[in-house]
Amino acid sequence: MNNLKSLKMWAYIISLLAAGFMVLFVLGNFVIYSNAQASGEGQGALQFNPPNPEDAPADIKDNVMMGYNILMDTPKTASAYVSGNKSCSNCHVKAGLDENALPLVGVAAVFPKYKKRANATVDLITQTNNCIQGALKGKPLPADSKEMIAILTYYQWISKGIPIYENVPWLGKKAGN
Repeated sequence: MNNLKSLKMWAYIISLLAAGFMVLFVLGNFVIYSNAQASGEGQGALQFNPPNPEDAPADIKDNVMMGYNILMDTPKTASAYVSGNKSCSNCHVKAGLDENALPLVGVAAVFPKYKKRANATVDLITQTNNCIQGALKGKPLPADSKEMIAILTYYQWISKGIPIYENVPWLGKKAGN
């Protein structure tokens, strides 16, 4: 009887080990697959194919659309911070959706990043405010303002599918480059 109990115990242990190895095998293949996707293996070069702001999921769509509208018509939609008639889209054409005019697609995947001019690592809030203060001669948006949250949500949405810290070849591309 004792031997039968011992045999059952060993069978149970072996089945647990087998199940554990199966889980590791599946997870291991998932990690390999995920790393291959992130490195671009098996899928070719990174493609410029931003999602349409209108297609954002319901739970973020209002913020995505607000962010898009702020970039398209900054003086109207962020008048508390910007005066004059310049919008973000004067530089980032079509709210950063034009591949050939300072696109913003993928920007959420590469920040924070080191900026030589600042001699510091800069986050996306700081970079956005640098543009607003510089190009638009405006006041910085508070990090927790509805406008900044909308802009960041928009950046995240249009960066959908871009692997984190991937080399995004179109970022920084100015018209005519």
